Amino acid sequence: MTRLAQRVTLAVIVCFGLEGLANAAHAPLVRAETEANGTTATANPLPLLGGYGAGTGAIDVAGDLDFWSFVAPAGSKVWILCDTGGTQVGMPNSRDTVIELYAPDGTTLIETDDDDGSGFGGDGTLESGLASAIAGRAITVGGTHFIKVRAFSASSGIVNPYRLMVVVTLATPQAEVEPNDAQGTANRLAIPPVFGWRAGAIALAGDQDFYSVDLAVGDQLYLAADGDPERDNVGTDVALTLLAPDGFTTVQTIQSSSAGSPGFPPAEGAWYSVPTAGTYYVRVTHATGGTGTYQVLAAVGSPIETVADFDGDRRMDVSVYRGSTGDWFISRSIDAGGQQIGWGAPSLGDIPLPGDYDGDRKADVAVFRNSTGQWFLRFSGGGTTNFTWGAPSLGDKPMPADYDGDGKTDLAVYRNSTGFWFIRNSGGGTQTIGWGAPALGDTPVSADYDGDGKADPAVYRTSTGEWFIRNSGGGTTTFGWGSPGLNDIPVPGDYDGDAKTDGAVYRPSTGEWFIRFSSGGSGSATWGAPSLADIPVPADYDGDGKTDIAVYRGSAGQWFMLNSNGGTTFRNWGAPALGDIPLSMPAALR
Repeated sequence: MTRLAQRVTLAVIVCFGLEGLANAAHAPLVRAETEANGTTATANPLPLLGGYGAGTGAIDVAGDLDFWSFVAPAGSKVWILCDTGGTQVGMPNSRDTVIELYAPDGTTLIETDDDDGSGFGGDGTLESGLASAIAGRAITVGGTHFIKVRAFSASSGIVNPYRLMVVVTLATPQAEVEPNDAQGTANRLAIPPVFGWRAGAIALAGDQDFYSVDLAVGDQLYLAADGDPERDNVGTDVALTLLAPDGFTTVQTIQSSSAGSPGFPPAEGAWYSVPTAGTYYVRVTHATGGTGTYQVLAAVGSPIETVADFDGDRRMDVSVYRGSTGDWFISRSIDAGGQQIGWGAPSLGDIPLPGDYDGDRKADVAVFRNSTGQWFLRFSGGGTTNFTWGAPSLGDKPMPADYDGDGKTDLAVYRNSTGFWFIRNSGGGTQTIGWGAPALGDTPVSADYDGDGKADPAVYRTSTGEWFIRNSGGGTTTFGWGSPGLNDIPVPGDYDGDAKTDGAVYRPSTGEWFIRFSSGGSGSATWGAPSLADIPVPADYDGDGKTDIAVYRGSAGQWFMLNSNGGTTFRNWGAPALGDIPLSMPAALR
């Protein structure tokens, strides 16, 4: 394997106590614009993770057009914000954008907007009321849709940068429940896992409706309102006020549009980067004292899938499964509290497989029974269920992940006797995919390699060190990365934070890590002591959206993390003598 210039060599540390790290802000996955994208044919795809996608771009020369694409099914509704607030760079002369939403044919204009959005740039300071927003637009034809972003002044407008947010909602919103005219009676805007959605009405002049939303540090809140949900050209001049957790301090006042006009339904939109965790409040009023209906949406960008994040703070929790008793021992990163859960029957071959099976942004306790092919799930939100999915006698290996991109972990197995994948989508339906050559030592390493929000079936060939990826977005990828003669272990993860999984291996003979970045280049580090039975456990422990290099010391029950945002962390958690297994262990070691 070639080691490129990004090599970093680090010695294995021996720590003497717990080193705590501050909670790092975790932004949602934001796709950067890639030129040229001036037509629908060259549109930048905006993958929607759990229904949400975000991108950033610039109208950096006069007459520039930026096209983005996203997938929306028939019967859904689309919410779009093009925020032009915050610090502008280079030589901008405008914050005024226009967005146009096009049907899958690329030519049929569905809706356009000029000034309905509010440009806060993620904080509490309004830089512009000339941002653009579309809210609650119904989609009648399913497929790939297109958004065109341009400056209002085609001859001279320069906007650098803008931030684009897109949410696609299905089903119907929850109805407003009166009374909700004060903070104490606020209707909850639940976000499971990406957005909460309510339908309400300003029934009387002076009425005000309150909603609450629970937010974590670093959450990127996208707040929107549709002032004409019926699309009958009778608009409501909605005003939104985002209030801090004290219920009174105004964070943002969002009121850019009026009651609209035929063909230009009223909408509101803004976004906010959350500095303090807590319950925030959204107050909805009529800007001019009138009445009317509305729908309000609160969305939070879906994080990288963190399989053992039991407390929902976007950080991997240090946790183990006790192979002698079937107990789970979890050290919550949010408050350093401990939790013990009994779930599993080691004598029946149960394999621990945490994941967000119910889509509430918290990991659920789950096991795959390797003697029967049954899955037993214990949801973080309450309740249990079980399914039969897999045939252990045929060599099925459990490979749960979010293969359909709905924010929920799907049941899946890789058949080690045939190289077939069997996937049971949480959103409905199943997939059977032939991808792998067991006779050549292929081991499954499914993850989101193409950055579309869906896990891709993939294998690492232990006989040659090659990776074979079947991209869910189309096409295949193959590359060589690893030294089979040195027993390299595949440890894929998003080490560079670009929302795409990188190929990586851990060398158990030397404790070295070799990473092939999807964004280009490569890196290596020495982190681990093979003589002390160190096991690789890479995951995002510091919440910055990047996979951290880490090992679990199988001889002592200790954790050593090399944080991607700087510094190191050490934890004592686990009893190897009792059969404890780290829950962030890579699939290749299961």
